[in-house]
Amino acid sequence: MWNLVKTSWRELFLGRRRLVLPGIALTIAIASLFLFRSFETLIKTQISNEGRSQLGGDLAIEAFRDLPEPTLAAILSNLPRGTQISKTLEFNTMLQAKKAKESRFVRLMVVDSAFPFYSNHELSNKKTYQDLNFAEPSVIVPEDLSVLLGLHIGDFVQIGETNFRIVSLLLNSKNSLGSFLSFAPTVWIHERHLNSTHLLDRPGRVSYEYHIKLNETSRDPREIRNEIKKEINDPAFRVTTYNEAERGFQTIFDQVTLFAQLVTVAALLLSGFAVFGAFQNWLYERRYLFAVLRSLGAARAQIQLFLLSSVATFSLIFCALGLLLGYFAFEILVPQISELLQISLQSRPGVGVFLFSAVCGLSVPFLFSMFALLGANDFKPILLLRNQELALRLNRKHILLALGILLALWCFQFFILRDLLQSTVLTIALLFILAAGSLISWAMLAALSRLPISKLNIAILFPIRMLLRERPMSILAATLFFVLALILGAITSLEGELQSEFRVENSVRQSSLFIFDLGESEKNSVEAALSNKKNVRIDWAPWIRVRWKQINGKALSPEQQTEDGRFNSEFLVSEASSLPERERLVQGKFWSNDYDSEASFLPEVSLTREFARRYQVEIGDRLGFEIYGVPFEAKVSNFRIVRWTEFQPGFRILFQKGVFEDLPFSYLGAVEAEGLKSRLDIRETLNRELPAVSLVDIAQIKSDLTRILGNISAALKGILGFLLILGISMIAVLAQEKVLSRERDFAVLRCVGASASQLQIFLILELVLLAFVPSVIGVTIGLLFSKLMLFYYFNIEGGEWSASFGYIPLGILILVTFVAWIASYRSRKVRPRQAFQGFGRD
Repeated sequence: MWNLVKTSWRELFLGRRRLVLPGIALTIAIASLFLFRSFETLIKTQISNEGRSQLGGDLAIEAFRDLPEPTLAAILSNLPRGTQISKTLEFNTMLQAKKAKESRFVRLMVVDSAFPFYSNHELSNKKTYQDLNFAEPSVIVPEDLSVLLGLHIGDFVQIGETNFRIVSLLLNSKNSLGSFLSFAPTVWIHERHLNSTHLLDRPGRVSYEYHIKLNETSRDPREIRNEIKKEINDPAFRVTTYNEAERGFQTIFDQVTLFAQLVTVAALLLSGFAVFGAFQNWLYERRYLFAVLRSLGAARAQIQLFLLSSVATFSLIFCALGLLLGYFAFEILVPQISELLQISLQSRPGVGVFLFSAVCGLSVPFLFSMFALLGANDFKPILLLRNQELALRLNRKHILLALGILLALWCFQFFILRDLLQSTVLTIALLFILAAGSLISWAMLAALSRLPISKLNIAILFPIRMLLRERPMSILAATLFFVLALILGAITSLEGELQSEFRVENSVRQSSLFIFDLGESEKNSVEAALSNKKNVRIDWAPWIRVRWKQINGKALSPEQQTEDGRFNSEFLVSEASSLPERERLVQGKFWSNDYDSEASFLPEVSLTREFARRYQVEIGDRLGFEIYGVPFEAKVSNFRIVRWTEFQPGFRILFQKGVFEDLPFSYLGAVEAEGLKSRLDIRETLNRELPAVSLVDIAQIKSDLTRILGNISAALKGILGFLLILGISMIAVLAQEKVLSRERDFAVLRCVGASASQLQIFLILELVLLAFVPSVIGVTIGLLFSKLMLFYYFNIEGGEWSASFGYIPLGILILVTFVAWIASYRSRKVRPRQAFQGFGRD
């Protein structure tokens, strides 16, 4: 038995030239899987930490009114032992800077001594929020606000009717994407000093929030969230977990993860097919060895042990190399990924990542080589008396094995995605892609078989005959080119469309400042204050708050509330006589006249497309609203697309002008200014002359959006680069296999006068025929697939066909030609005498 195993290792070593390139492809696939799992695990952990920091706890209960004492007591009694809770209040007010004799509109955060349970805020003087609990009223202000008002630690500011001493500055707020849309700087005071300000004696909207920290042995926060929702049973209260606090970043990360998941599965499939092709030929070359062993009395089980030992050795070697390559690549890429995402990735991959990658790395070659091993039973002693051509014959065992591989892929995806439906859909999509590629490849070969072969040149005739002679392997190879082109086309299109749609330009076309919540008199004052500023333009948008109550006479369900249930379906809406500039109509017809209040027909309303799709609203539906307690209805007439990254006033709900006649409007102003100097000048002017005006500088928002877009673009480009490397290795494996299996044919051609260069050209043409049609069709389907992804995940309608429609197939053909030319150099060593001698060794 041991001698049989040693023989298998020797044969594996002798066949190394055939197996090295498939092994390299497998190494790259395992390394990519290891990297993907490592970074996914670490980034998800960091996102959870960021979410906890932003939320201040594991859970939070938020509303615009306080929780009733009996409800709060019932919630606390049901929470796990060791749970801690902290209460905060948040509302807008004015901050008076005594020293600078200026005022500033701010967001006041009132905290208790337990806040926050988690935080990555950096305060000066090594202070914490607990240091606000002094007998002397104390306040923490952001550093940028202190610079704007010329304040320092120890200075006094007035909030309400109380003077507060600045005890610390907030140096930075690393709350990722969740907090960059703050419309006013936030300052912090302790709850013990709130009553002395008398701010709650004035009317205004106050946000109440309870931060909850669970002990380490508690259940999933999402389960506890659902129990709290049932206990409160009030849609005005929103209960969130730390998982939802970083929803924006998590959504983007999930989409990139989905793309990386698809590419990782494709990498494993491509490497598996490469291993299958290599072992198929490796076994064929050793068919006489198996026949001799069977003639000497070797049992079928011993032959299977011989084969499994070879596969196990191959798998262990290249799996170990893949893990090592992945680990070294991880160490190199950690600083770059940390800087790119602006999050700290200091930990190392866990044991689970190593085990998962190792299991996949060992399973892939075993599963795919089994296709070849199933044919080993045909290598019987009678082979010594006759020749046997290499052929892939499909039977019931092959079908069962294919189903087993499909099940393994589903398990792999479910383990990563943790979502039954998404894993099943992705598996079905992969099966559909492979089936479509196989059908296209079969149709291509059928078309080649109908060509008038007798009239073809030898340079075309020989490649076509070789493809038709090995039809199953040709279909497999063409399908791989189809899959490669499809993924390249989809990801290239996605990257280009996202770059175009979410571009952030530093030009006069985009707003630099937002001035909001103004009445008619404040609006006129702002216009007067900025009237002498050059190259400054203000676009005003009137708005009013309405409450959405019904769809076609049916009350909204709790699931149809807004993402922020605290607003109880309240929306800021506007009215217009015509389609606003920079918005685009995608369905329906925009109204041409203003609404006549004496008319008997319903007023018309326009929704943004993504909003209508989310709430399943159709053209012609009647929507019920309420304003100041008065109900009214409007008919949906059209859907629009608002390009939010233009930074212009836009509304999800737009009414026909005249619907709100004689009602008081508030105004949102978008200021366009050229350059940083002009923007700062406007801020100083408004801060000096109109200190009560609410203003936000959106330069940071632009910066964050640019960073997000850069992260997505970099991730997609990294995936593209990996695909190209994988594609090159796949082409090299395919070219090498064809050279090794064509040696006798090439020797015969040399006998009839073919040159070495002509042999290379024959091989290149064979690969070009395999790649051209599948690549063109694959990239076409990939572009269509990317448009669907853009529509359903990013609400973007893809533009016209991108240049990738042409240059991806062309690039694949260039790669095929270049790699095949190098890999086929061995064909130059073929000599005519080889046509008369046997083969069985590499």
